[in-house]
Amino acid sequence: MEHHRAEEIMSAIESRLATLSAKGIKALRGRSFPGDGSALPRVNVYQGSDRPVEKGVNNLALIDRELEVRVDAYVDAAPEQLDAALNQIRREVYVAMMAEQNMTLPFIQIVMWKGDGAPEVPDPEAHPSVGRVAMSFAVRYRHSHGNPSA
Repeated sequence: MEHHRAEEIMSAIESRLATLSAKGIKALRGRSFPGDGSALPRVNVYQGSDRPVEKGVNNLALIDRELEVRVDAYVDAAPEQLDAALNQIRREVYVAMMAEQNMTLPFIQIVMWKGDGAPEVPDPEAHPSVGRVAMSFAVRYRHSHGNPSA
């Protein structure tokens, strides 16, 4: 079964972020809150919008698209150490995402960093030591006009 190129990209990102386990950072695909902090530090990666590139190729043969990817990093640390701990994970994620501009997939044109949100404590009453920061990336890729897996 052929997969949509967006799925191939998300699988490649998941594999790339899995290398962070060597640094003690778990990588998971999907949207979920880590709860009590026992499985931290970790990053969640999930797919955002997937739109045609305005100034890209868009004809009867090929379409250039831009896939938004969000990575949420979570840490469990003392309040005065949350920013430093989140900044360290931000660095590791950035290096992993930008290591190879096409992620070894020939249809990817470029991976771009789009920005990071402000560090936050998403559930301060239940989990005051769990911090989160959201990182955004965009992946430009090309596929056949008639088949998003080709």
